[in-house]
Amino acid sequence: MIRKQLFLTLILPIGLIFCTSCGLFEAKVIGNYTLPETMITIDGNTVDQIFLSPGESAILTYKNKRPDSDLIVHSEIRTKKTVRLGGYFYAGFEDGSDISDRGLHISERQLDWVSVNIDILSLNTYYNPAEEIKMIYPNEVKFLKEKNPKFRFYNMVFGTTMIEPTFDPETMSEWTLKYTNGQEAIGLRRENGSSPNHVMDMNNKEYADFFKNYITDHAQEYHADGVFIDEIMWQGYWGINTIDLKDYNSDKDYNNASLNFLKRIGENSTIEIIHQAFWDEAQQYTHGVWGEYAFKFNFYRNDNYIFYRNMTYDEIIQKSLELSSRNETYIWAAWYRLDNSKDFEHVLSTYLLGKGSNSVVFQPHPIFGNGYGSQGNLAGYDIKTFENEYNKYKKYLDVELGNPVGDPEKNLDGIWVRIFENGMVFSHPNI
Repeated sequence: MIRKQLFLTLILPIGLIFCTSCGLFEAKVIGNYTLPETMITIDGNTVDQIFLSPGESAILTYKNKRPDSDLIVHSEIRTKKTVRLGGYFYAGFEDGSDISDRGLHISERQLDWVSVNIDILSLNTYYNPAEEIKMIYPNEVKFLKEKNPKFRFYNMVFGTTMIEPTFDPETMSEWTLKYTNGQEAIGLRRENGSSPNHVMDMNNKEYADFFKNYITDHAQEYHADGVFIDEIMWQGYWGINTIDLKDYNSDKDYNNASLNFLKRIGENSTIEIIHQAFWDEAQQYTHGVWGEYAFKFNFYRNDNYIFYRNMTYDEIIQKSLELSSRNETYIWAAWYRLDNSKDFEHVLSTYLLGKGSNSVVFQPHPIFGNGYGSQGNLAGYDIKTFENEYNKYKKYLDVELGNPVGDPEKNLDGIWVRIFENGMVFSHPNI
């Protein structure tokens, strides 16, 4: 909540120095936090002080905007916009948001929309190889790259599921995950023994070698920068009673198999490889993160969470700074309550606190009903939802803060603050 002439209960250390372009000034601290100068909220209100409850944030711009010539102009497609946009999509597209609509080809109109709004895009180019359902064609990716020379495209593939006819039962059956009795495992995407989907053994070296060649060839065909690998089974194979599996006895076995798989496909790779696990040992052979749960507003779970491991608010910011400072792609998916602008400002502020370069992009994931998978809720995985949220929150997403002036800092009360060339971002964590 932001109110003019309302004193803060947020106390910053006396003498905290704020730096703006062309000068230094000291924040006045009189028991409450006073802004260094009158500023403007996203809604256009002028404020001298702010009050933030836990879970609230504020994105403010200076009342006297600095000349554009003083700002570092972003070179991506959305010139001067501080928030960079991108995402991974697999469903819905032009025709709706029902889960059954997934697998549709991106429309020409949406391709044009992506070309002027999105810097990083990941699609499963062949959603179903057996039916040759193509979401996008190589010439369309080429068009996007010509429109935005810094545009990055990533093919999406499943790491543990192969589908016939890409999967050849005559030559690849020994690469599948097996029960102790030698039978092929039934689990995620393989519902029965006659399914064309096959769960692959990530510890099988022949499969890893095939997979590396497969994703490299596919990336070259699609003018892609690399590949996003979904479903690497760090904590065990989903939907499978792991106690019955051959050669696997513990989480350590699954983690080792996953690391060995990434090492084999990532070493000396000619393409970027991105996956969901963000921790250091998982990232040593790869080049970025698809942050499917990069940030969740604290309502859906009792914690904030990045895939496979819980993280504190501070750790989420630091991880984003770390990845983006190396210019590694980070698709930062933010989950928040649908039609809740306070939630949206909070997740966007968290993104801005951790944005170290334009390699980290924001993907809105509005949640409704009971969360992902319920009532047809795609939680932002379709481009139509992304476009709707952009139109709804355009004044937030198009904010021109310029580049950050240094890293974010946390004051003694636990409030995060970051100064930008043309404004400031505040966030009071809710965890």
